[in-house]
Amino acid sequence: MGRAKTVERKPAAPARIGAPHLAAALALAVLAIYWQVGGFAFVNFDDDLYVTANQQVRRGLTPEGIAWAFSAWDYIYWHPLAFLSHMLDVSLFGLDAGFHHLTSALLHAASSALLLLALFRMTGALWRSGAVAALFALHPLRVESVAWVAERKDVLSGLFCILTLIAYERWARRSGPRWAWLLCGALALMSKPMLVTLPFVLMLVDEWPLRRAEPLWRRTIEKAPLFAMAMGVSIVTYFGQVKFGAAREMAHVPIATRLANAAVSYIHYLAKTFWPNPLAVFYPYREDIPWVWALSSALALAVLSAGALWMRTRRPYLFTGWFWFVGMLVPTIGIVQVGAQSMADRCSYLASIGLFTALVWWAAELPWSPRAMGAVSGVVLTAFAAVSWIQIGYWRDGATLFAHAVEVTRDNALAQHNLGFALAERGDHQAAIPHLREAVRLKPEYFQGSYNLGRSLAALGRRDEALAAFDRAVEQKPDYAEAQYARATTLTQLGRAREAEAAWRTALAMPLDPAYAAEGHNSLGILLGQKGDYPSARAEFERALQLRPDLQPARQNLRMIQSMVK
Repeated sequence: MGRAKTVERKPAAPARIGAPHLAAALALAVLAIYWQVGGFAFVNFDDDLYVTANQQVRRGLTPEGIAWAFSAWDYIYWHPLAFLSHMLDVSLFGLDAGFHHLTSALLHAASSALLLLALFRMTGALWRSGAVAALFALHPLRVESVAWVAERKDVLSGLFCILTLIAYERWARRSGPRWAWLLCGALALMSKPMLVTLPFVLMLVDEWPLRRAEPLWRRTIEKAPLFAMAMGVSIVTYFGQVKFGAAREMAHVPIATRLANAAVSYIHYLAKTFWPNPLAVFYPYREDIPWVWALSSALALAVLSAGALWMRTRRPYLFTGWFWFVGMLVPTIGIVQVGAQSMADRCSYLASIGLFTALVWWAAELPWSPRAMGAVSGVVLTAFAAVSWIQIGYWRDGATLFAHAVEVTRDNALAQHNLGFALAERGDHQAAIPHLREAVRLKPEYFQGSYNLGRSLAALGRRDEALAAFDRAVEQKPDYAEAQYARATTLTQLGRAREAEAAWRTALAMPLDPAYAAEGHNSLGILLGQKGDYPSARAEFERALQLRPDLQPARQNLRMIQSMVK
């Protein structure tokens, strides 16, 4: 592929404060408001899937773990670099949650500083670039991506995305190799599949600020390797989500409802950009969106998009910025619905850069003095930083996070469940039960909610109620091994021996953790021994000891059976 033509840019105006100094100051500001995460815990929302209960990650960075990270295409997403970063954290810090949080904060600080440098290199406008980078760095919508360990993929993909922009700008200026931006783009895609939009972003950057003169076909062909990688990642991600089950829950939602939700969500993202309150970790999906909202949202999007197209020549930053924002949200806007959320703050992490760029460049052309513009910028950034500080605090632990989500949203079954679960993990089962009941009321098919409600009821000795909850869980999901195990345990405790024996046989036929399976075989052996079936009881005790040789109750029971058989 031929070298891009030289692209001219405006010379940077002399400044007493250079871009590197401003970038360093911005990175320090990010760390100042995010440093509190060093004392935070993991939360009970995907942190287990990515770190705390992920056996590959818990072993740290190992050859087996590296191979797994690149081959686990059906585990949530295919994002090997995100898993490798978690493994590296475990190797360095163990399971100390504070250090895992601080790693994400450092990555966000680095991305913020590099964004300033990237925009400055492309435009030559230091203070405008600084304003965009500061809005990106300090806005409250960024908190979810940074303060949530499971969203390491956001901050990592963001870093490689911005490095791609820097490498691409160097290549377009004829001062860097083509392989550099292709490599950075590949690393971004391996950090989070949402970056499938990256080649389209580069096409927008060609329009402005690079103003490349090559024909559209040439600019498209030169990005063919990146387009091919994006297509491959899209296919792998879709089939991986289907196999993992993330796409199954919302498969029933009609396409018209998805389009309505997408239109309304775009407007919500815009609204929360200007007024970031309230923010929550999870926004429930609404299938009853009023047609007036959907239609007016779609109309507003059409008008804004038409306006950006109309201004493409006179104010090209509006064209690039707006379609950067719209385009980067496409993979997560819900047209292909994955998960039960209507929108998510984290999805705006990189999309917001385009919107901020359009707003800052437009504001800079308004007829006001530099002093007035500086004052307004200072007030806005200070306000955003203050709100971010408060919002970060909600991520201290699962109970705090989901208590806030319950407070600021309505009919939020997931938030109710996760709050109840977090309280139960603290041992406060009495406080957990109302939230777990509410989760099941809002979503009767919520089998995890029924199971965890049963656990809390059982912990308080309310076994009949617990059994009813476990019955609902296994009715909704018959292959739910943990619920079948809990049901068998409760029936045993209630003295319903015949039902308990059948329940144990069902539970033990399912994949269980060996430690739990050993306990189950021991319990089944006791029931069989009590009814005089000593050979079968002996076999169960022996099986328990095979699974867990240190299980003393099973060993004692085996000795007792052996003495009785003699």
